[in-house]
Amino acid sequence: MSPLLILGLLNPLPAPITGSEPAAAPAIETADPASLPPGKEVAEATRFDVALAYQRLEEACDRFGAGSWDRAQVSDILDEAAGMFLAGRIGATVNLLDEATNLIAGTSLPEAWRLADGRSVRPERAVTVAEGPARVRLDLVSLTPDLPGGELGLCLRTREGTLVARRVIDLSQTPCGVEFTGLPPGAYVAEWDPGQGPARIACTFVVSAESLDRARESLLARLDAIPGAPEPTRDIARGRAALITDHPPGRSFAELRFDPLTRLAEVRAEVGAIAEGRDPYAARAGDFWRTVATRAGPVPVRLYVPPRLGVDQPRSGPGPPLVIALHGAGGDENLWMDGYAAGAIRRLADERGFIVASPLTYPFLGDPGIFDDLVRELRLHYPFDPLRIHFIGHSMGGIGASLLAQRRAGVIASACAIAGAAGLDAERPCAPLLVIAAERDRIMPASRIRRACRGAIAAGLPVELRESAGLGHALVAAVELQGAVNWLLAHPRDADAPGAP
Repeated sequence: MSPLLILGLLNPLPAPITGSEPAAAPAIETADPASLPPGKEVAEATRFDVALAYQRLEEACDRFGAGSWDRAQVSDILDEAAGMFLAGRIGATVNLLDEATNLIAGTSLPEAWRLADGRSVRPERAVTVAEGPARVRLDLVSLTPDLPGGELGLCLRTREGTLVARRVIDLSQTPCGVEFTGLPPGAYVAEWDPGQGPARIACTFVVSAESLDRARESLLARLDAIPGAPEPTRDIARGRAALITDHPPGRSFAELRFDPLTRLAEVRAEVGAIAEGRDPYAARAGDFWRTVATRAGPVPVRLYVPPRLGVDQPRSGPGPPLVIALHGAGGDENLWMDGYAAGAIRRLADERGFIVASPLTYPFLGDPGIFDDLVRELRLHYPFDPLRIHFIGHSMGGIGASLLAQRRAGVIASACAIAGAAGLDAERPCAPLLVIAAERDRIMPASRIRRACRGAIAAGLPVELRESAGLGHALVAAVELQGAVNWLLAHPRDADAPGAP
């Protein structure tokens, strides 16, 4: 949403922070006023604003988690934020997330850093297509009325971190618009920069020298024309190509890391490999987005394969464990990799040597056969150990993990359900299941989780219930993650159990 009007002029552009000024430096100028519906004084918050606020929170937890902040107080605020988000009150969600972030950071961050709270920077277009140097407009808007004034730096950098320009903005003169001219093709990040301490991501955008829509269609036509290519490999390439577009849908959590130019270069190389008779996805190491073919249609999955488990590494034995991570309501396949203690599950995968697959959770709740399809498709490219397939889930994902612990008890080695669990059937087999409730959980109260597990525990099923003291629904996953992973990996499946995939 554009601001009501553009007020005032921004300060002159200073010299670059580091390095010499480029020969043809992009210019910055004030944009013309834009119109909003009458009566609008502030912009409405978006899901992208929530994603930014959530990322700030996770980074603060990762950076200052050992500090003296009050976990109970922060947990209560985050559970209130979760309720606001599920109720569709996006602006209130952003405010509460920032409140929690500031409590965690305490006095470790400069006061100027907090001036960005309640403000949003929005590119006119997520992707600007231009044959020559591009002009890109950013709108600086307020999400909350009566914000304090002050001065705060706004930096534009390439995705690789090279400084393009920096402006000091008088926040009392916002809403306002800024235009950058002379931008070459590339992926860019705008950051609030307090001058000392860490910067805060404000927005991302891309400048492309070619239409991404036309490039995608050309790639798909080339892919379809390759004779004899295995259909599963084609399906992965098609799914990855689908995200190459001039008009990415919505502004959500995924946009924080999305770079269609990099994706275009990757898929071009992948299609080239397929044309040469090679499989570019076999045991591919690193952080990787793809789709898997299931009975419900393509399901998006984020994969993380530690470098030591990649195609070029020697291997022996039955293969590494596979940990399937299910996110909570309102999230997507990126949440475990980028959220939950700033993606700590990837660090744990490096340390312990397992593969992480984080699919979109919703399809798994209705049909356990989706799990069978996921395992079958992943086995085509990754030789993981079929006796060490584990599930971990948070909130709605915890419900999914506990359901699958019973519905696929002969296949899953173990499962962990954090802050969410389905009612367990005391007369049905169950894979070893760790259920973690949060003492201060307002969304999925510990009492409800205890009731869900009581009958199964009394019947002697391998269900272990723990309660995390002083924590609420939103914070418990990050705090308990390492212990949960250790528990999962200590429970491989019995080789004599039926149901190997």
